[in-house]
Amino acid sequence: MGSYLEINDTLCITNMDTHRSQLKQMERALVKLLRKKLGKNLVSLLAVGSYGNYDFIDGYSDYDVMALVRSAVNISETEIDKLSKKYSIDIQCYTTLDADFNNRIKNNNQATRFIGNLGLIKLKKQSRILYGKNVIKLIPEVKKIIQRDLTNELQFEYEHATSANPGWNIFNREPRKWINYIINMSNCLLLSKGVTVKKKNIPGALAKCCPNFLGIQYVKKAILLRQTKKVLNLSKIEKNNLKKTLQLFLEEYKKTIKPKIIIVDKNDKIIGHKKREDVKQKDIYRVSALWVQNSKGNILLAQRAFNKSHDPGKWGVAVAGTNDQGETYESNIIKETEEEIGLKNVKIIKGEKIRYTGKHNFFSQRFFATIDKPISQFKIQKSEVAAIKWFKRKELSKKVKAHPERFLKSIGNFEEIFKKNNQ
Repeated sequence: MGSYLEINDTLCITNMDTHRSQLKQMERALVKLLRKKLGKNLVSLLAVGSYGNYDFIDGYSDYDVMALVRSAVNISETEIDKLSKKYSIDIQCYTTLDADFNNRIKNNNQATRFIGNLGLIKLKKQSRILYGKNVIKLIPEVKKIIQRDLTNELQFEYEHATSANPGWNIFNREPRKWINYIINMSNCLLLSKGVTVKKKNIPGALAKCCPNFLGIQYVKKAILLRQTKKVLNLSKIEKNNLKKTLQLFLEEYKKTIKPKIIIVDKNDKIIGHKKREDVKQKDIYRVSALWVQNSKGNILLAQRAFNKSHDPGKWGVAVAGTNDQGETYESNIIKETEEEIGLKNVKIIKGEKIRYTGKHNFFSQRFFATIDKPISQFKIQKSEVAAIKWFKRKELSKKVKAHPERFLKSIGNFEEIFKKNNQ
């Protein structure tokens, strides 16, 4: 594999100067091609990513270039491919409207897919101007960008990786893209905490800034595979193991995302979204609740985890969840049923919607289901649920009367609730 030395935070071929000379030749040819094709439509051309700050690994990294244009345009892939073959490097060229780019910088909106806040940070840290206006100077300092809310973009990174669209789903890409995604998504987590570090320092920074994130071992493996280029020559077994690593990493990454919840008015119309910690007592939010019984009429209750901020350890409905941004009452309860008690494809019946006021201010949409399963066939989410139990109705009535402090207030009305909803 040849000899290596460490430059910055990654391993590079020792003939870096020679490679840079070849790189400059290729970049001049690329600029000439795009100027010819785009003419005055081309505003700026940037080398981005690992080649943007020379943090590339020869024979491993793709060459990414972004063209800022005045009006939408498609660039001929055939001519780009000719350059790729000539210089033995995979050139990936994409365009972004100059107006969208500037709008993003000024207004912090969600207008464009690529130039999000995370994209701006990467451009600030990992890009070089090849031609045209130096737009890098327009991008705010990284500290100012980090102060913006990155919650939606962390969610987007996850949805992108796990998309049902084959063209987007990361598992349909080659293995080296898998480890790049692990590294990039880890960097996103750190950026959301206001931290920027070199690749080799990501695991240590994650341990310090995201102590509850359990995917650090997978990040270490990805960084090692990138540095040694071993990922380019994996056996079938090694490839399957790496795929499992990516799956486990994504599971842990998902746990770190805390989307905003839906805020509504007194008529249950959406008026905005807030982080959970920013919700005030006057704010009205949405909750979905699933009441479960079996064919014998027994009621399934769930005991809230003891680390919950609201009513820890109390017994309540089988499943309940606060509606996140983008969810409906129905989609939320389907998601929560799978996550909290491990059940899919449950036939649910929609019941009444109740408004609760007082210490907590929310609309609760009730759903009902009949499920005949022993407790052993449920799989509880321990971070949300301490235990679940089937209660006979008479037994439950006695327990609620004897120890009301052990139950959520709504459980005291369970008979009335089932009767009112024809259950």
